[in-house]
Amino acid sequence: KEIIHPSASAVKPIAGLEDSDQLLDLLQTKPHVKAIVTGHMHQFRIFKWRKLHFISLPSVGYHFHPKEPIGWLQCHLRENGADLELRTLDPKQAGNRTKTKLTWS
Repeated sequence: KEIIHPSASAVKPIAGLEDSDQLLDLLQTKPHVKAIVTGHMHQFRIFKWRKLHFISLPSVGYHFHPKEPIGWLQCHLRENGADLELRTLDPKQAGNRTKTKLTWS
């Protein structure tokens, strides 16, 4: 299983890529690609588009909006998916220890 980690936006079209539509269409034909993990957006998001899971990591030092978490995402890969847990620097921040289970075939 592969996890691609581009430093671009996790939305279609991918910001900063001139050919994001072509890239996403190509990735849809690659059954071994299960998730796209992005950073440097300062916005924590997890969503699914078609067969691909998109994970936009939280900022680890500075956020643009006070509701956005500062922290990291703990990831445990499984044969058929991944278990994610948001860990914030401030343990009292909303969303700290929130768990998300991703499943793929």
